[in-house]
Parts: sequence; C-alpha cells; structure tokens
Amino acid sequence: MKNKIGDVSSTYINSLIVAGESLGVDRGFILRENNLSEQGLNDPDCRLSLVALMKVGQSIIHSVQEPALGLIAGSQSVLTALGYPGLLAMNASCLGQAIAVLNRFEPLASRCNRGQSSLNSQLVKPRLNFYSIAPYNEYNLFVVDRVICGWYQMMRWLTEQDDLVACVYFEFEAPAYAHEYARFFQCPVVFGAQCNAIELEAQALEAPVIYHNPHLYQSLLLTCEQRLEAISQTETIGQQVQKVLGTLLHQGSPTLAEVAEQLAVPSWTLRRRLAEQGLSFQEILEELRKDLAINYVKNPKLSLGEIAYSMGFSNASAFQRAFKRWTGMTAGDFRKGL
Repeated sequence: MKNKIGDVSSTYINSLIVAGESLGVDRGFILRENNLSEQGLNDPDCRLSLVALMKVGQSIIHSVQEPALGLIAGSQSVLTALGYPGLLAMNASCLGQAIAVLNRFEPLASRCNRGQSSLNSQLVKPRLNFYSIAPYNEYNLFVVDRVICGWYQMMRWLTEQDDLVACVYFEFEAPAYAHEYARFFQCPVVFGAQCNAIELEAQALEAPVIYHNPHLYQSLLLTCEQRLEAISQTETIGQQVQKVLGTLLHQGSPTLAEVAEQLAVPSWTLRRRLAEQGLSFQEILEELRKDLAINYVKNPKLSLGEIAYSMGFSNASAFQRAFKRWTGMTAGDFRKGL
C-alpha cells in the first residue's frame, strides 16, 4: 500500500528545484541526489511522494546552507505551478473565490494525510489555515514557509493589493533564521502560534481578481472537477483509511468506528473491504503510529512524556513499550543513535 504520507505533482516539485537553481544549485546535481529524471518532472500526470519533496528541499538547503529556502521558494511562487487549480484561481471573480477553489482542488497539486488547507470566513478577520505537520525540525520547516509565503505572494499577485494581510502565524517556535521573515512579509509575524495561518483584513475576501474571466473560469472548473474525481477513484480503501487516520492520530487512538463514520460507510463494510485487500485496520493504525512516533522522537526538543501525551498514550512507559515493539529498541536508545 503506497501513499502513507501523501504525494505531490511533479510540477510542484519542479518549482522547488527552480528556486534552488536561483540560489546557484546545479539542476543536474539536484536530480542526481534525489534520483529524479527530467522525463518524470515534465510529465504533468506524474506524482511523487511527500518524502521526495522533503528530500529535494533538504538537498538544496544543505548545498547552499540556506535554511530560508521555503521563504525564497514561496516568494517566487507562480500559480501555474499548481496546475489547473492555479489557472482556475487566476480566473476567479474575487480573492475569496480564488482561495475557495485552491483549497477544494488542493489534492490535484498535493495530498497529505495530515489534512487539507481551509478557510474560516466566519471570523471578523478571515483566516486561511494550513494544517499542522508537527513535530517540526530542519526537514519540514521549509514546507510551511513555502506554503504561507506562497499564499501571501499569490494574494498580492491576484489583486495587485499589498494591504490585505493582517498577520501571519507559524505553529513552530522562531527558527534560527527568524530575522529573514521581515524580508518577505509586510505584516506582523507570530511564531509559536496555535496554527499555521494567514489572517486577512476584514474585507480582503471581496478584493477583485484582476485576471477574472467568467467563461474561462467555468471551463477550468469543470476540468478540475473531472480531475479530482479521477484521482479520488484511484485511491484504495487502505489509502482512504490512511488519509482519515492522519487527521485523527494527534487526538489520541482512533477507532475503526470513527474512521468508518468519516468515510460514511458501516464499520463492518470497512472491515470487509480492508480484508479483501489483505489489510486490517489495526495494522494500518500501528504502522502510522510507528511513523509518527519516530518523527516525534527525532525532535530532541520533545520529552518522551510530551510525545506519549501527544500520541494518546496513558503514560511514558506505555509509549516506551509500544516504541520498542515497533522498532526493537527504546525511544531513548533510538534518539541517542541519531
């Protein structure tokens, strides 16, 4: 069963490579380091794992010692890198409609089992939220930087207005390169927030998109709907379970009944469909919890007690027993070996 974490379009990864090239990194080097090919990157239907995305980012960061890669890539973002959803947003009538379609069709550019971007338009100051990918470390900070900075750039480009964003929020604590953020955001930047988000001014969603074309919008909308339906049909029941579990794991230990409810199928039907693929709910859950635990333990700032609590274990001892069952060693020994 593939796609445990998620995947992205080749176009999305290619735009990150282009940002690396702007920093002086040789394109051929990036491709060789990450076992990528020009043929694959030029195939609009090719999808690569999120792990591949993070590896590409890390190879660029290490090559030029530039931890602010995500901010740089975000500032260079163009909507066409998002494929059809980007083109659709360009032809929306207003910023609110553009954001709505980018969120709805986000899976066409990137899919992550941890969640999907969302807009809370009911607040006095609307918020565009990017889901949590905690725990944070040098391997994934650039992902959040790129998304938030890319959104910021996109809003300015679509509307030709610079005063639509009230504040930007990052869930992680201020990184060593925190001073760099002032170069990219003309608004307050808050670290250690409850979520990753852009807070908009009260009337920002009504800002007109200067490229609006109603006829082209309707045509592109139909194309996006067809493509979203097509990739949805390629997901196996196991991958659908992974996707739901990814959004629930941080709330404790999800049950089959909870996942079945999210998928709108009876529990017994879900159990039977998994069995038909030679899978069990418990096996999928344990594998995802193992991956999450390893990611948490790799973050030295988190105590084992904090990890146990975050993963829904009753205490640190219970977490330690589970970790040893998954990896063959204690969490402490695993951390020492990093």
